[in-house]
Amino acid sequence: MKIDIHTTAGKIADLGRRIDEAVNAASPSAIEKQHATGKMTARERILRLLDEDSFTELD
Repeated sequence: MKIDIHTTAGKIADLGRRIDEAVNAASPSAIEKQHATGKMTARERILRLLDEDSFTELD
């Protein structure tokens, strides 16, 4: 389904798609590669550093 970004509903749908894309940007193989070297991903480090619900990600 094509999103019409000229409508409010379309803009909201596009925003939801972009948020989902950003949250799931890292591939499972890239995450596994980080973990194999004993490192956390950037997102994991941020989540550990900040209190729950104190971080708002902006694209």
